[in-house]
Amino acid sequence: MSINHATDMAWKSVLENLSFSLYTGASESRDRVADLFSEAARRQAYAQRCGIGFAITSLIFLFVVRLRRDPASASSDFSMTLDLLGIAVICLVAGLLAPILILKAYTTLPVIGEVVLKFEAKSVVTTIETLIRANSYFTALLVAGFSVLTPMVKIIIAILVVQRRQVRWHVHGLEFIKAIGKWSMADVFVVAVLVAYFAASGDEFSEARIGLGLYFFVAYCFISQFATHALMREFASELSAQSSSRAGAEEGNWHS
Repeated sequence: MSINHATDMAWKSVLENLSFSLYTGASESRDRVADLFSEAARRQAYAQRCGIGFAITSLIFLFVVRLRRDPASASSDFSMTLDLLGIAVICLVAGLLAPILILKAYTTLPVIGEVVLKFEAKSVVTTIETLIRANSYFTALLVAGFSVLTPMVKIIIAILVVQRRQVRWHVHGLEFIKAIGKWSMADVFVVAVLVAYFAASGDEFSEARIGLGLYFFVAYCFISQFATHALMREFASELSAQSSSRAGAEEGNWHS
């Protein structure tokens, strides 16, 4: 749909009309374009079904785990949090790799018709690659640091906190998660994408669509925040239980 393709199609249409359809180059090109649009629509529908299937499967899995959880066991609470963190990792990877915003700039020319001037399907990773190719290394470093590295480090530390049963690991790990969470710009990044979407979709000669990656990225933000708060709450209850048992043991020793 570029200017070169549209011009080529216009010449082929003229030749096809002049040859009384003995030359079929224009029809063949239109058929190829129609096949490409059909394949793109099929892949988009398939990606959407996969995303919905992942969401439903995750909810069913968490519901089953919740039913099988032992209320008296503290380890089952940490296991539930670990499951949430695992789902958050998948959402983060999909949110970083899948397109988050699809932009198309077009115009209508006489005879030729609609011409696409620019088409971009941007993900977080491809945005960083584009900034690097444009020699905007500092901006690329900021985006990679705050939107990629910080969420990954946060999840890795949270997983280590769950797996390590020492109180020292819990204290330092949760303090680090709280500190690094203040520097995470995942939510700011989502807002920026939505602002760009509404700005581009309101233009007469531009079109914007939200990509599947943004939904995964938003899901990561909610799930990681919920898992982090649950981890802090579970650790606080575990710490208070240990303090109560320690105080009871000291009181028993004092009475004896």
